[in-house]
Amino acid sequence: MQALKEAQKTVVSNAPSAIFPANLDVEYVISFRYANGGQPAQTGDSSTPEEQLEKLLHTLDLAGLRTVVRDGGDGTLLIFTRIRSEKKLLGEIYRSRVRDWLHGIRPAAPEKETQQSIEKEPLTDGERLRLVYSLITLPNSEGGAGITPKQGEWNLVQSIFALHDHDFNKKWLKDWSTKWLIGPEDLKVIRDRFGEKIAFYFAFIQWYFIALTVPAAIGLFAYLFLPAYSSFFAICNCLWSVLFVEYWKRQEIDLAVQWGVRHCSTVQRKRAEFQFDAEATDPVTGEKIRYFPAYRRLMRQLIQVPFALVAATCLAAIIAGVFSIEIFLVEVYNGPLKMILKFLPTVLLSVFIPIVSTILTNFATRLTEFENYENQDSYEAALTQKIFILNFITGYFPLFLTAFVYVPFGEILVPYLDVLNVTVQHFGHDEKYTTSDTGFQINPSRLKAQMIYFVVTAQVVGFVLETILPQVKRTVFKKAKEFDSRRKGIDTQTVLDPPEEKKFLERVRHESELEVYDVTVDLREMCMQVSIFKRWEV
Repeated sequence: MQALKEAQKTVVSNAPSAIFPANLDVEYVISFRYANGGQPAQTGDSSTPEEQLEKLLHTLDLAGLRTVVRDGGDGTLLIFTRIRSEKKLLGEIYRSRVRDWLHGIRPAAPEKETQQSIEKEPLTDGERLRLVYSLITLPNSEGGAGITPKQGEWNLVQSIFALHDHDFNKKWLKDWSTKWLIGPEDLKVIRDRFGEKIAFYFAFIQWYFIALTVPAAIGLFAYLFLPAYSSFFAICNCLWSVLFVEYWKRQEIDLAVQWGVRHCSTVQRKRAEFQFDAEATDPVTGEKIRYFPAYRRLMRQLIQVPFALVAATCLAAIIAGVFSIEIFLVEVYNGPLKMILKFLPTVLLSVFIPIVSTILTNFATRLTEFENYENQDSYEAALTQKIFILNFITGYFPLFLTAFVYVPFGEILVPYLDVLNVTVQHFGHDEKYTTSDTGFQINPSRLKAQMIYFVVTAQVVGFVLETILPQVKRTVFKKAKEFDSRRKGIDTQTVLDPPEEKKFLERVRHESELEVYDVTVDLREMCMQVSIFKRWEV
């Protein structure tokens, strides 16, 4: 890492870099796979892993990045990167801020003397990481290296990630654990360290937490003093929903202006994965313009229609089937093991829905890539629309079945489920093993019970799936790989690390195994939670 440490001496002195000394001055790490199971990895063309690695290092060097390579274990290499020099960093800062000014994001043009500009507006860790990430991922025509993990000529690049600052994380968690609310300074710390997207997420979560106290108070009052299905409670919820959204819009604009990212969506960065059909020259600027015909993208987008139908059919069939089993076991069946069998629908949903949703999400991602969007914002918007369709079905369909099928038509449809009674009687002819003779009756509290599940129980299940399950999976898969390697006689031990780097490299190898965090996933989860509360609480 000595080369990266030497590069640190040439970095802008006024730019805060608390995150980098803790990580031996590394800004980003690129995970590169050169072998699978002891055999050379397949590059997808006639080149070898060694040639792709050499090309990768050369491309990063041309983009203005300094690199150091270390063994990552399990057939991977870790490529540590940082910006090469002060001159390169100053140039990127100036270009970025001028671009923002031209698009109306910044109120005034930055100082021509970049050093003076940095003294007036210091470079944050978040901005610096964004600039370096742009150098790695932007296409060559935009001045970047055009690295696209697991795609095209860079199919052996597994991931690109920044390292954690564990000292900062511990201090941050300790500080926030003693507060009920976070203030503007706390949000500024998050914004400066992790960027605006993460800061906006925390700002929204805090506003959501505060705003929920209003319907909670109204709900408690309605529970104690008002009858069930109160019109007053419904009207109050509707008014709260409107005020909640409108106030957040105002707060969102205020934060965007305060953080200098108002209208930032006007800055469109091209995707390195974009495949153009032809090039043309702009008659005004003389710039080379690469384009993809709109009608061809439209034809590809039409594939969304059968995808939506197939996704809806698959998820709806699973949910409806489990819903029928649940109705039968809970409200029709009166045989043995009923107290245990009534949990079967929950187990089935917990097993099958995540699996099918993951398959459909992966297909939606590939479909969005096939649509070949030029800009990252357009790509993310198209992918979000597809995933929202899946979330809408999994989140709303069970409630829809209860509210619009079970309640109005349950007495007609549910008795047909008693056909399963034939199977029950085959194993026991005693009356206690058959369905109840009292006849089926609609359960009016079923919708309320489902709402409680989605608002409370489902959040606990989600916490387990998002927090605990990934750790269990990593541990199990790691043990399985070690067992398989020992069985095949493959040495999984890494090369001897330099003593001064050993602890650091062990931490990096562990972080390279973590899943990529996408803040939009958490935002979608919050949106679904708010929408379920707004629509079905009424």
